[in-house]
Amino acid sequence: KKELFSLSEKPSAPRFPFAKERTWPSQPGKPEVCLWDGDRFAALSITIDDNNAPDHAWWESITKELGMKVTWFVITERPGTGGQWGSWSDFKRLREEGHGIGSHTVTHFGNADQEAWKGAEWEYAESKKMLEDSIPELQPLVMAYSGGKNSEKHDRTAAAKYYIAVRGTTGTPNLPNQIDYLNTSSTSGRIDRDFTDSVLEGTSGIAWLGGGKYLRGWLCTHFHGVNKKAEAETNLRYIKTREDDLWVGLFDEVVRYGQERDTHKLTVAENSSSG
Repeated sequence: KKELFSLSEKPSAPRFPFAKERTWPSQPGKPEVCLWDGDRFAALSITIDDNNAPDHAWWESITKELGMKVTWFVITERPGTGGQWGSWSDFKRLREEGHGIGSHTVTHFGNADQEAWKGAEWEYAESKKMLEDSIPELQPLVMAYSGGKNSEKHDRTAAAKYYIAVRGTTGTPNLPNQIDYLNTSSTSGRIDRDFTDSVLEGTSGIAWLGGGKYLRGWLCTHFHGVNKKAEAETNLRYIKTREDDLWVGLFDEVVRYGQERDTHKLTVAENSSSG
């Protein structure tokens, strides 16, 4: 069994300094690790909670056209139980199309206030097992905490036994050197320019997002149902125009890159002027 690696501590200080602009090595042959994959300026992950089968076709169509991928977090006891929850064949298809699939617990902690509840660790372990059993060759590496009722019963120490990262339910864009991988910040369906430009340009029509505070950050966002699809499509098309600068990565791709970047040791064995 492969051992999971996770930066499980909540950072109390920045893990490393980073430049607010792209940089080149100061000396010939001196390597640098890019802040984001492909030396993109900032990062974005789009995630979808609560199975949301009614929106599958819309997401599949627009992301196929734009060449994007998103991550579905699945409440694993619910596929096959009604129109909202989809089926395991739906999520198998989404994975085959290149989208991400992660855990959103077994029950969404809906009965966590009842005596029969089996506990947070059971929710994390059993949902992982259900995903593995239901979608061949899937290795579920990430989870999203359930919000709302009973959310205070989540346990990050237990979560770290089963997942390399867990998406949170609130917050601002993530600063690249202060990511809490066991409870990442996530905005609620905000992929409009007030939020995307905050990581790309350091500017925003929302005062607290501007001033360069989140420049070069990772905007992670979570949707439930998409009530304003025309508006969401406009925002996605803007994001597409910025793909040279904005890495639109699956949630697990961004956290894997980030944790490798945060812990890397780069050693130059030899650097000479000869060819």
